[in-house]
Amino acid sequence: MKEAQSLEIQKLTEKYAKAEFLSLMYPDKEALKASKIIDDLLELVMSGEVEFSHIDRDALLYMGGLEDPEHGQMLKRGETEYLKLQQYASEITGVPLERIRAADEFWFNQLTE
Repeated sequence: MKEAQSLEIQKLTEKYAKAEFLSLMYPDKEALKASKIIDDLLELVMSGEVEFSHIDRDALLYMGGLEDPEHGQMLKRGETEYLKLQQYASEITGVPLERIRAADEFWFNQLTE
């Protein structure tokens, strides 16, 4: 049990260290903060800790890249739900949606390398 917790703590530490380093590289700090809010919201929704009546959690769960044509519609719905999270972050932060999308794309490209 302690080993699992230790490994989880190590993973989180590495994730945040990389995020901190990458944030120094990105010039639009406001958009980056809004993008981080999306990441936090997504984590809460996916874990079931928070529910939004207008966000389809099941669709978000399938967003991870299912290639099966049978699931194509669910994947598209997941992307739509993610866009709703981006819109929500834009509303609560006041950062324009286009800037948030650009920061999200930066994060995605950097963290998936």
